[in-house]
Amino acid sequence: MKFYDLNIHPENLKEAGEIIKTAEKLGWHGICLVEYFNDLNNFKKFSEGVLNLKKDTALEIFTGAKIKAKNIKDIRKNARKSLDYADIIFACGDFNINREFQIPEIDVLSYPERGIQRDFNDQKNSGIDHIISKLLAGHKAAYEINFSGILDSYGIVRAQIMGRIIQNIKLSRKYNFLTIFASGAGDMYGMRAPLDFIAVAKALGMTGTEAKNSVTRNPEKILVKSIDRKNPEVIMEGLEVVDWGEQKPEGNKMFGWY
Repeated sequence: MKFYDLNIHPENLKEAGEIIKTAEKLGWHGICLVEYFNDLNNFKKFSEGVLNLKKDTALEIFTGAKIKAKNIKDIRKNARKSLDYADIIFACGDFNINREFQIPEIDVLSYPERGIQRDFNDQKNSGIDHIISKLLAGHKAAYEINFSGILDSYGIVRAQIMGRIIQNIKLSRKYNFLTIFASGAGDMYGMRAPLDFIAVAKALGMTGTEAKNSVTRNPEKILVKSIDRKNPEVIMEGLEVVDWGEQKPEGNKMFGWY
């Protein structure tokens, strides 16, 4: 059984080196170093820096691109641009953007509770509803519980965030979409051991199995999706080419299939 923290957001690559050492000591088997995707050249430099960090550790290290935009068109455009340099693609936006979550390249809906100002009259506004839930399940994407969002909030704001997370956990159980628990740490001080996350996940209403899967089985599924997306032999889930013969298509693979 391997433990994965799929959202660590280092301030710089030097800090990333300290984060890797801390992750090894805490018992993680793999981490994803994430950067906002604002410019292709800057993200390419970040990706190359992460590749260099891989040389000095046995830890599995992945690169994540976080896409934040005001409209779905820009999210789609930046997600496709980042595919060549990112292993995992994260999306974060407001509730209306989340409702347009119809981009196959997106792997994780990150911290949808953030930025929600008011609840609905009849229920909490948790950043996810039944429409978003079905889209997440259909695209085999994951909802991310971000530990830094809990850790860095206080008083009534923390209570609201935790209440919204509890509601999203219930939605994930009802609609069967993946939930991952990630640190969202910006430095080594924001990191915690896998068993700590499992304990917090249980306190938020997950069963023991669900809590364990949020840092083991579910992140692995996201990583497998990423690997298959880059594998030219995989047409779509469950369909893989054994031998193309003379019919192998040219160009980039889109949407996980040709």
